[in-house]
Amino acid sequence: MPESERLTASAGGALVLGGGAAALFGVATTVVDGSPDAMAAVAVGVFAVLVVLSTRIEPAWLFSAAVALTAFSANSDRLGFPVGPDRLLFALGVLSLVVKSFDPQLRAAMLGRLRFGVPHALLAILTGLAIVSAAWAGTLTEREPFFGLLDRLGLIPFFMFLIAPVVFPGTRERAVLLAALVALGGYLGITALAEAFSLDALVFPKYILDTAAGIHQDRARGPFLEAVPNGFACFVCGVAAAVAASTWRGVRRSAALAVIGLCAAGTLFTLTRSVWIGTTLGTLTALVYASELRRWIVPAVAVGVLTSVLLLNVVPGLSASASERSSAQRPVWDRLNSDRAALAMIQERPVTGFGWYRFTSDSEDYFRQGERYPLTNTHIAVHNMLLSNSVELGVPVAILWLIAFGCAIAAALRGRLDGDLRAWQIGFAAIVIHFLVIANLVPLGYASTNLFIWLWAGIVVGHRRSAKV
Repeated sequence: MPESERLTASAGGALVLGGGAAALFGVATTVVDGSPDAMAAVAVGVFAVLVVLSTRIEPAWLFSAAVALTAFSANSDRLGFPVGPDRLLFALGVLSLVVKSFDPQLRAAMLGRLRFGVPHALLAILTGLAIVSAAWAGTLTEREPFFGLLDRLGLIPFFMFLIAPVVFPGTRERAVLLAALVALGGYLGITALAEAFSLDALVFPKYILDTAAGIHQDRARGPFLEAVPNGFACFVCGVAAAVAASTWRGVRRSAALAVIGLCAAGTLFTLTRSVWIGTTLGTLTALVYASELRRWIVPAVAVGVLTSVLLLNVVPGLSASASERSSAQRPVWDRLNSDRAALAMIQERPVTGFGWYRFTSDSEDYFRQGERYPLTNTHIAVHNMLLSNSVELGVPVAILWLIAFGCAIAAALRGRLDGDLRAWQIGFAAIVIHFLVIANLVPLGYASTNLFIWLWAGIVVGHRRSAKV
């Protein structure tokens, strides 16, 4: 089969699979009575079927679906699922890899694609130290800290960083992931528009409309129930759509271009300064980093400004809300207060830290009234990833994470990759800047946030030695 037809089949098939999964998901949540027992029975039945199918399904499809469904991970209980569907699909993806490893030829091919370098070694050490810290602090067996290890620190993202070149070895497999991210971006963008225009009939799942659930009820928060992870996901999916648009043709390319617009609007509708800053700096960084795109800097800035002005004047109340958010001081004070408390805790226990996930429970005595701003809240998380890791795991472990991340960035961005991987490399330059912005300004506890950055890094870093796959 010609390469173009293979890409069409992969991307189209992934979109069909995603649409079918979404339809079945909707039927399950609508037809079934919604009781925990009923939904658990549905989940068990679907999982049993998928276990059998996992021996026949390519890992790229399973992991791509899992990545897309992380958008619902933190709130899957609101849909009646005892375990997030993304967790089940990740497990099935691993099972699929294990099954394939029994074939000597496939096992040799998979082992040959693994790239275990300095960042992987540092992340392995970091993982062990974090688990020891959680056990020492008594939080290892608690539900929220345990899932925090998986998502917020990133044991699952670290694992995906390692196996990304195995799961997505070629253009065809990467096209499946692109299709999943483009489909997710279309959903997030449409949902953000529906939230902005109060088109409640278009918002799904309905828990997004529940003002008693989550935070940021006055912003586009999507299935995350929080504006920042929603904005970051919109940006990542928009970048994925740009990568897709550079390789897809025909109707699929037009769909990818439309998703870019939807995702860009979605980031604006979050009404969150960190998302706006990250989106702007991330986009400009990619344009400056890629010599072949520098001629588009001025047009891109012009289009961005005109689109923002248009939306601010067309969407009812958006201009006033954006102005109010841009001048709000309470969030700034919260960040200053939590950072101040974190620094005081670090000074007391710089080496060992207070233990994994102990900031919220141990920090109240370290909040102090500042001279230039009020003490607004003492029950908040640290709004800075490096400070958070330093408080809970100790400064040496936080520095270890920083070095590992820096090594991954350097490995991904140095030199120039060939083929479709060049677009992935440019996309990573944009995503990593956006990630660094929000990592310094907000807590990052959602499953998708760390997963997106480490998975993307794994795809680029893992293929450096073999750009033409």
